[in-house]
Amino acid sequence: MSGQHAVNRSARPALYLVMVMLLALIPVSSPGGAFTLQESPSPNHVGSQMYDYQIYVASPNSTAGGDGFLTTKEPQSGGQEEIVVSDETAQFKSPRMLTDLSVLGYNGLVRIKMFHTVEASNPGVNATYTFTLVNGGSSWSDTLRIEACERTLFNSCPVLEASAEISIPADGFDIEDDEQLVLEISADMEGCQDQGGSGLPVNSDCSATIFFNDIEGTSDHTKIEFKSNALSESLLIVQRDGAELIDGAQLEWFPNDSPDNRIMQFRFQVESAFGRFDINSVRLSLVDPSGIMKVDQPLSDSLEGVDDTSWAISGMYDWEYSRGSMTPGEYLPSLEVTDIQGHTIVIEHDDLVMKQFGVSILHGDDVDRSVEYIAPSQITVIPLQLQHRGSSGQLDVDLQVITNFNSNWNVSFDAPGGYLLNEGGAIVNPILTIESPQDLRNAPPQLVIRAVGEAIVDGGPEIVATETLYLDLEKVDTYASPLTSIWNENRTQQYDNSSRPDSFDTSVPRFVEDGDFTVFIMEIWNNGFDEDEFRIDILERSKAIIQIVDNDTGVVIVEDLTDGTYHTDSINRHMTEVLQIRVKPSGDRDDPDQGLIRFEVASEGNSSKVSEVEFTVQRTFGVRAEPVFDCDSVPLGTVNQTTCSDGMSMRIRVTNSVVDSSTSTNWRLINPADLQRNVDSDESYSQWEFKIVDNSGDSIPYLTLAPQQSGEVTLEIDPPDQVE
Repeated sequence: MSGQHAVNRSARPALYLVMVMLLALIPVSSPGGAFTLQESPSPNHVGSQMYDYQIYVASPNSTAGGDGFLTTKEPQSGGQEEIVVSDETAQFKSPRMLTDLSVLGYNGLVRIKMFHTVEASNPGVNATYTFTLVNGGSSWSDTLRIEACERTLFNSCPVLEASAEISIPADGFDIEDDEQLVLEISADMEGCQDQGGSGLPVNSDCSATIFFNDIEGTSDHTKIEFKSNALSESLLIVQRDGAELIDGAQLEWFPNDSPDNRIMQFRFQVESAFGRFDINSVRLSLVDPSGIMKVDQPLSDSLEGVDDTSWAISGMYDWEYSRGSMTPGEYLPSLEVTDIQGHTIVIEHDDLVMKQFGVSILHGDDVDRSVEYIAPSQITVIPLQLQHRGSSGQLDVDLQVITNFNSNWNVSFDAPGGYLLNEGGAIVNPILTIESPQDLRNAPPQLVIRAVGEAIVDGGPEIVATETLYLDLEKVDTYASPLTSIWNENRTQQYDNSSRPDSFDTSVPRFVEDGDFTVFIMEIWNNGFDEDEFRIDILERSKAIIQIVDNDTGVVIVEDLTDGTYHTDSINRHMTEVLQIRVKPSGDRDDPDQGLIRFEVASEGNSSKVSEVEFTVQRTFGVRAEPVFDCDSVPLGTVNQTTCSDGMSMRIRVTNSVVDSSTSTNWRLINPADLQRNVDSDESYSQWEFKIVDNSGDSIPYLTLAPQQSGEVTLEIDPPDQVE
């Protein structure tokens, strides 16, 4: 089917599109912690209706290739372009699709509109246009025969509008991600060779030309028209704060939930198959049951968490509602997208339901806690928290232990008849007590507690809310070896840990100033089931004076004269005691500057449960030096000539460790070859060449440092040739 009419015509009215969305697979957690994937109804809906698209033929795009660019953006600059399609086939290409794009025709027909001229210098000439739509390995064509305009010196041929319709499959076709739609136009001329007066053929000057981009004399364009939905793979999903895409949508919400559960995370990805340029604006909204806009937020990269890239507008927007501020009912979240053709596309989401009734059950000590502990013949007391997280109404809550304990166990709640939550937001704190048998070999691995809420609805009782709490049950001894660790004073660097001693080199010296107490930190974690006290024994002290001080109170712990150890206060199960270990090195200059300090920490409840930690101290006299970099990196302060291809060197930080002074001190830097201690260790060191230089490479004989000030120098090492 084809047609032709004059250039001037009214503009086609704006088309308004409504579009909705899809989702993927949603995981369902099992009580054991594992999960499987199953298909679940999507919170977004893909409409079966497609929408009118005008695909303009614009100037060539270097990325897409071809003689012209197929785009949703209307050409408004760059002037008119033309191709003589009787001489060559014109090929117009779309961008590579960012997502799959479905194309439908109008009753199976894709419309082609073009502006063209067919000219000849003699009458009786015709042009047959061939229009071919190419998608991957498939193509569909139509032809259109048009009589040429006879051109004379006094009569020019006008640019005309023509149309054709290409028949495609009734169910359309799909342009796959990263593929292109291609339109090819060519023309065959007929009658260009006519018989002259002598009966001989006479060559006629004839051609068929198409015009595109910003065509002169008209506001219309050469273009393709079909039905599609370029934003069909966009995404909107409402989740709890911190959820991942695979976690799926959160459709049920509660007005009086905990703060973390009152944060709505709107995850979105708005993308057009044609590219980011096809999207004009995006606005997020949330409408309450009475039609009031609770959220009305334009989305752009000016917002934290929103990315506006060359292919999409995507990211997350968090919105927190205040406690008790949401009335029960259905809330509609949506994205309103406007594109460059003036369409308004609404990406809708399933309604969010704000519930009147709801109950939460959490661990009373720590809402994030997922483990409880049992020990032989011991009583485990588990505090719980029940909350009415709905909007209103009285809830009677029955707590049930779903886990199967045998008759050797005694499991009970402090209120067997249940718990009353008077109104939305109300909280009560039940207590569950578990008395364990001596033999725990058949102890269940998990404790499952279910809360069932009942309310009066329409004059009768009805179960309106259920919630389940899962706690892993971990078997521990009544008393256990403590987990003990040693840190620097600020607890930024750990020196030893009894649970993983192989992870630390305890021979690395830690500086202690002569005549002063240097503070280290000891942490003792009660790893047993019951509360316990601990005895600290100093096994090695390197002739140092050692004080043990309660870090919270500053009280010095005095040595117990009956057993020669230092006793801590009682420490609750899985709690930590923090102590200061104050070390003053020996005042005798003949004593070694380095020495090991080692502690044993033993359980008072079971003296066989012990742990050990240790560290090495090095006495300093107002100044300390330590390597911070060397040419072969590990370990610092030890260099290997074969590894250091550019020469052996190390960078050393020198610190004035004097505290109670305001005067700077000049510290002389002694060449290692001249230091008698090195010569006594190995006479060959006197034959080595050492240089101490600053960061400019100049020799530096001394450093001037204020109290607690540091400076860096570089030690360059050049051993004799026979040294490897």
